[in-house]
Amino acid sequence: MISTSRTYKILLSSEQCDKLKYPTLVKHEIEVTGKEILHAIITCGMPVQYLNKTIESHRINEIIFKFFVINSALEEDSGYLVKSDKVKYLETSERAIIQYYLGMFITKLISEKIFHVDYLIHQKTVDSMKLTKVKYETGNSRPDLFGYNVYKGTWSIWEAKGRTRNINDSLDKAYEQVKQVKTVNKKKPELAAANVVYFSDNKLATKVKDPESEGDIEINIDLNEALNTYYKPISQLFINNGYDKYKDYNYKTHGLLVTNINIFETSFHIGMPELLFNHLVQNENDPQVLKKDILGLHTTIDIIKSLKEYHKQDNLEMYCGRDLITLF
Repeated sequence: MISTSRTYKILLSSEQCDKLKYPTLVKHEIEVTGKEILHAIITCGMPVQYLNKTIESHRINEIIFKFFVINSALEEDSGYLVKSDKVKYLETSERAIIQYYLGMFITKLISEKIFHVDYLIHQKTVDSMKLTKVKYETGNSRPDLFGYNVYKGTWSIWEAKGRTRNINDSLDKAYEQVKQVKTVNKKKPELAAANVVYFSDNKLATKVKDPESEGDIEINIDLNEALNTYYKPISQLFINNGYDKYKDYNYKTHGLLVTNINIFETSFHIGMPELLFNHLVQNENDPQVLKKDILGLHTTIDIIKSLKEYHKQDNLEMYCGRDLITLF
């Protein structure tokens, strides 16, 4: 069982990536914490609630399901995450589901840890809101994920694959797909990364490839709507699961709201800045609120930038993601 108090190792390799810009890539493995893995589980992928609005109240069940998926697939051996013996008893289609989720979770994790991506947003998540779809001006390719860096104001394109075999073929296919993107919001993406997650000698491994753009696909994304869709499943979890204000934490004039998650013997808290939560709830009730003045801040990205400026992590037992979602 993945422990929130443990640190684990994952094998790492790359092709055609700028190792001066991303120096972690010179290593052959990375260390990740259990909290980082949980953060990726909670924040990555296409939330089931976007497929069926009637199951929004069951967001906690989705987290539990994904938690058990990764614990069915992985064990720890000598500090490394390795393939669990339980996997060999599964049908091919069941293994495919596990590999899909591993691909998503680990891609989310390395995009943040290595490539400084604040938000990794599933393309279908944005489309599902039916407010402003991701617009493809040309071309037919559909990358899975869009990354955004708040400080730089830059977008990146990601394709995640989880495989047990034909690793290079999967990586090359993802590589061909992401390199077709020419621009995001009229600018060249900072990164167009293909990432495949697999097992090497039973150890969990990830391999990333960053091609130069050769295509003509132009993509337009509404930033604030994308951020709202990223956070909505988390704020919905708080509403459904209940939450309290955490007294031992300070965002200067704004507090941290927390909700408690219990999955059998594993218990942890998820935290979200109170100001951000209140904005998201108000936006949910009134979609036009993005055009209004909220505490002197006009949009979701304004609020995020203001929180990042004075974010302080007081407790070393906490993990705070670049998206300001905290786990402890």
